[in-house]
Amino acid sequence: MKKLKLHETIPALLKKRGMTLRALAKASKVPPSNISGWAVPGAKPKDILQVAAVAEALEVSLNFLLFGKPEKKIDLDELPSEVVVSGVYRLRLERIIQHKNQDEDED
Repeated sequence: MKKLKLHETIPALLKKRGMTLRALAKASKVPPSNISGWAVPGAKPKDILQVAAVAEALEVSLNFLLFGKPEKKIDLDELPSEVVVSGVYRLRLERIIQHKNQDEDED
């Protein structure tokens, strides 16, 4: 099982962004006491939605915030592929226009 590294990632990200704990709390709408509580090694957050809000405020993935490891990026050009359909095609895109319900207009 992976060990949580919030106690390392949060201070490092705050320092990197020149951000205070209070500013992070305001941006994430998570109480500063909760965030600072996660800074203790071994601390386990009780609300994953709060952790997700902090990750979003810090512009990192939840995985990175929790475990300190970046997401693996997939380069689509490096994946094996095959042509399934070939030929010449004509494509037509149509925009759907939503009309108000006539009953609503009469009210």
